[in-house]
Amino acid sequence: MRINFRYDPAVKDLEKTIKNIESHVPEILNELGQVSVMYIQKSIEAVQPYPPVDTGDYKNLIHYKVEGDTLTTSDGVLHGVYIERGSPPRWLPIKPIIEWCKRKKMILNDDVGVAYAIQAHIAKYGIPPKPVFKTGCQLASNDFERILRKYYG
Repeated sequence: MRINFRYDPAVKDLEKTIKNIESHVPEILNELGQVSVMYIQKSIEAVQPYPPVDTGDYKNLIHYKVEGDTLTTSDGVLHGVYIERGSPPRWLPIKPIIEWCKRKKMILNDDVGVAYAIQAHIAKYGIPPKPVFKTGCQLASNDFERILRKYYG
């Protein structure tokens, strides 16, 4: 019995493409990061006024970081996960809600009734998710393909 193996030119082209991509990983990841941040920020603008903007930190602190062959995109705020995934019904502490209401000028003459109404609403219904990261990345998928094709040759 005899078996012949032939090196396929398509495999050679594939290896060349992989080497080309591997040599450009930092550039590819940086471009993907820039596009991700742009589309996530656009996604946040599209869902306004939900989440209601307080300080603007959620949108303004979105950033990306490239470490080796890993791209990480982050919102840079502690409450970002609650915007993205929502929150089940639960009683939240009243003090941060009062402070938020004051910054939004929803409290007049120290009447904190609106803050308690918001607290009760969240306790009954929770906070609905606003998946801006997921939506932003879905919107960016065509650009991701364009960026990767640029390095495919």
